[in-house]
Amino acid sequence: MLKISFLRNLLLLTIVLVVGFPLYDYFYTYPAYKDLLISRTEWEAVRFVRFLVVNKQLEGVDLEHDSIGSQITSEINSLKEEELLLKLRIFSASGRIVFSTQEDEIGDVNEKPYFVQQVARGQLYSKVVQKDHLTADGVPISMDVVETYVPIMVQKSFHGAVEVYYDITDEQQQLKVLNSKAGLMLLTFAATFLLLMLIGLGRAKRNFLALREAEGALKAVNESLENRVALRTSELQSANSKLSAEIEEREAAEIALRDALRKVSEEHDKIDAILSSVADALIVIDNRNRVLHLNPVAIELFRVNNWQSGVRLEDLIDLPALHENVSVIKSTLVTGAVTEFDLLLNRQQGEGPQVLAVRASQLLSSEGDTKGMVIFLQDVTKVRNVERMKSEFVTIAAHELRTPLTMILGYSELLLENRSFNPDEELEFLTIINEKANGLALIVDDLLDISRIEEGRPLELNLELVEFDRLVAAAVSDAQLHGVGRHQLTYQVTEPVAPIRVDRNRMLQVLENLISNAIKYSPQGGIINIDLAEVSDGLQLTIADQGVGMTSEQVERAFDRFYRADPVDSGVRGAGLGLSIVRYIVDVHGGSINIDSHYGEGTRVVVTLPR
Repeated sequence: MLKISFLRNLLLLTIVLVVGFPLYDYFYTYPAYKDLLISRTEWEAVRFVRFLVVNKQLEGVDLEHDSIGSQITSEINSLKEEELLLKLRIFSASGRIVFSTQEDEIGDVNEKPYFVQQVARGQLYSKVVQKDHLTADGVPISMDVVETYVPIMVQKSFHGAVEVYYDITDEQQQLKVLNSKAGLMLLTFAATFLLLMLIGLGRAKRNFLALREAEGALKAVNESLENRVALRTSELQSANSKLSAEIEEREAAEIALRDALRKVSEEHDKIDAILSSVADALIVIDNRNRVLHLNPVAIELFRVNNWQSGVRLEDLIDLPALHENVSVIKSTLVTGAVTEFDLLLNRQQGEGPQVLAVRASQLLSSEGDTKGMVIFLQDVTKVRNVERMKSEFVTIAAHELRTPLTMILGYSELLLENRSFNPDEELEFLTIINEKANGLALIVDDLLDISRIEEGRPLELNLELVEFDRLVAAAVSDAQLHGVGRHQLTYQVTEPVAPIRVDRNRMLQVLENLISNAIKYSPQGGIINIDLAEVSDGLQLTIADQGVGMTSEQVERAFDRFYRADPVDSGVRGAGLGLSIVRYIVDVHGGSINIDSHYGEGTRVVVTLPR
């Protein structure tokens, strides 16, 4: 298997994927969840402190120890009974501790650089302290905590600060357990995937070896035919010698000669029939590169007209790469060996390049002398395209399906294993699971559409008269309903438009893709203008955003499958199938779609639909 380059590369790719899955979980997923836990703990501390400041009106109180009444002190002390709250301190503007759940600290002054240079300037300061390490004040602690300083600002002036310690030991342990389970699942998946690939590669190896055996059999047949031709030629020479030696037997010799010639012709016809029936292109040349035979497939492949035996290969076929490889092979090919290589055959404008798999072997005489070369050329363009699409699909599936699946599994297991979440938190987790599941469903739908397109199956349209202006309005309303953040969607119909015959669901798919792209590729927000107008031969829909835009090279490839014009600063995820499917839907409706974009300025998409 390792001696076959294609199978070896596929095996190496499988090993890389199998090793990459667990490493990705260990080095990316687990730190990401850990960062999420810490950020949520910091957010909870800020929310709690802001509630305390507003509820107890600390902004209007002089934060000195005497100014905190016994009622506030008792309520703050009662909060320490929370399972996660370990410690709370209140600082005055000078850094003096005016209240602490540990009363022996009251009156101390915090002059640490982080307090003076960051907290006293109105900035949030937070530190994660692991078990048996020192806090920001240099005090050892016996558990995992998040220590957060939240400044109290009054009219942009520092009024004081509140410090909160939250215990995250249990959450850290749960996170480790969750990561261990996820890692085990990934390892199981990777092992199963590797086993299936090894089985598939083993079968491919057997098929490849069978193909080589067939080629050997064909070569043996050719050698047998050549031996029979040599034998008949020897008989013909013997008949000629008898003719010159025995005049009286001339008539009989002439009859024998005609018979021998007839048999040679029949054998030659058999050879031609066999060579002509070969499904691949076949070229036979002698030691001087003169073409001895071209089968019909080769004539059609290279578009040769009125060729004659003896013409040089360079004069008959204009393919420099083939001539260079033939010259190299002639000087290095070992007797009986077969050389294989690929050639790229470029066609006229509008025709895609063809990939030819070439196999070359020596043409040997009955005495074993090299008489030339036999070259087989097989069109493997479709095979290579399928291999490329399979590779692209594996890459997309690994990047686009793995992340939402990990989040769905993580949040669902978190809900199943921890029953202490309040309804708001459960709703938040279920909302995330639902969003990621919907995203997976959209990716699967896109892949199914692409699969139908690649197989050449026509897109079935359910045409009906549709009030297109209302269809666009519904798509805009749906986008606004799901929240567009900092984006502002504006929809304008230049004049009343008449109904148009289209497939309602497919056109809604086009609108949702284009509006979603305008939102995703405008991470800073802005106005998204959607205009619909009557034109001479139908309707024209224009969607313009103020997003990141594209370069001219990206615009040229925007409709390619699996291509995403994804600038580094946009953070946009996706399989790169949306625009490809949109163009296909518009094309089967007889319409057109064009993109006008400038990098850093925005993108304008124009869709024209005929009546």
